Amino acid sequence: MAGYTLAQLRTKLSYYLDDNSLVRWPLAEQNDYLNQAYLYYYNELINMGYAAVLTTPVLLNTTSGVETVPLPADFYKAKVLYKVLPTIKRPCRYREPYATTVLLTGASSIYVPDYCFRGTNLVLNPVPSDTVTGSLELHYWPVLTLLVNDSDTLVAGFSAEWQDMIPLRAALQAKSLREEEDVANIANFLAVAEKPFNDMRDSMTMDRVRTDAFFTGQDETYIY
Repeated sequence: MAGYTLAQLRTKLSYYLDDNSLVRWPLAEQNDYLNQAYLYYYNELINMGYAAVLTTPVLLNTTSGVETVPLPADFYKAKVLYKVLPTIKRPCRYREPYATTVLLTGASSIYVPDYCFRGTNLVLNPVPSDTVTGSLELHYWPVLTLLVNDSDTLVAGFSAEWQDMIPLRAALQAKSLREEEDVANIANFLAVAEKPFNDMRDSMTMDRVRTDAFFTGQDETYIY
């Protein structure tokens, strides 16, 4: 299913708000609530390690004697960083910034650095030498592009069920900010809509299938 457009989401939101004429909640305000709900579910998917909203992996080159590697301009959060070796890819280990770390040793052909983040850069340890070959391969979630124009569509990877939750959550927020509004019905609708989403998240947490180094510094599990 193709992603909803901003106009389609707003039509659903106006229905839930009973404000098709955009009198009580003007167009710009409705768009803002929709984008807040959109960002909320995008972050929920990332917290689940959901791969469908990942961007295409990118190759990053190292520079001899330089510990930093610039991140992509649209970088938001990392999933895993690999060192591309001659025959395989090995996951790099995340370390907390400024942590005391034993420097890796060995031939340049098996250079697999630890990494952390500093500003808009990866920071590698140990610093690559001029004999290091091969690239780093970064799998990451990009910064979410919010919906501005009526024809703008949701990012690929949102299923129909998640798309339908966006106007519901936006309606709940919009009504919650008006003292005279009854939010009970909307809250119930949203709870029913979110239940499969929450059940899947809980299932993914319990049924662990793979662990990779992650940007939080902890071993996290992802479903592919």
